[in-house]
Amino acid sequence: MQCSLHPKTETLLTCGRCEKPICPKCLVHTLVGARCKKCANVRPDPIHQVSAPYYLRALAAGVGLAFGGGIAWAVLRGVPFISFFISIGVGIGIGEGISRAVNRKGGRGLQIIAAGSVVGSFILGKVFRAVFFFDLSGQNIWRYVFSFDAFLALFLIVGVMYAVGRLR
Repeated sequence: MQCSLHPKTETLLTCGRCEKPICPKCLVHTLVGARCKKCANVRPDPIHQVSAPYYLRALAAGVGLAFGGGIAWAVLRGVPFISFFISIGVGIGIGEGISRAVNRKGGRGLQIIAAGSVVGSFILGKVFRAVFFFDLSGQNIWRYVFSFDAFLALFLIVGVMYAVGRLR
């Protein structure tokens, strides 16, 4: 017999409820056996269904936490060997804050917001540090802000990984 959705595919499987022929591509494993997609009543996971108001809440939380993280980067970065722990703290704080703001939802869009917030907090931290601690002027501020440091780049990646991990 031929699959009801793929007429060129031969199959011996049938839906356990409606008895329609189904191929392995159409098969959905359920607790009571093989079902077609219609009878299995497949619904998307509600945790990963994020509407526009949730994205706005996530964005607001991310921006606010990015400012707080930027201040933490600026103030504490002068202490030796602490940048790694700052990156972990900022990543966890932003990820957890966004997660709580959106009622523990998750998904790709929220992960992008969290990653952008961590990167934003890192850049804000460098700007705050340049303006308030180094007394750099004009052109030198931007040269300092966008200068490359391999260790800080690694710490930034660690922070992003922690933030994104909270929103899976």
